[in-house]
Amino acid sequence: MVFQRTDQRPEGVLMKTVAHDLKAENIADVSAYLQVLPSP
Repeated sequence: MVFQRTDQRPEGVLMKTVAHDLKAENIADVSAYLQVLPSP
């Protein structure tokens, strides 16, 4: 998944560590959660 391919973005090293082990279901859950947060 693109979300996990952070080699293209050196500043994404922390996200690569977090996202590396996420399964597709986990990514969908995170996405659903972020969609319900209020806009800044």
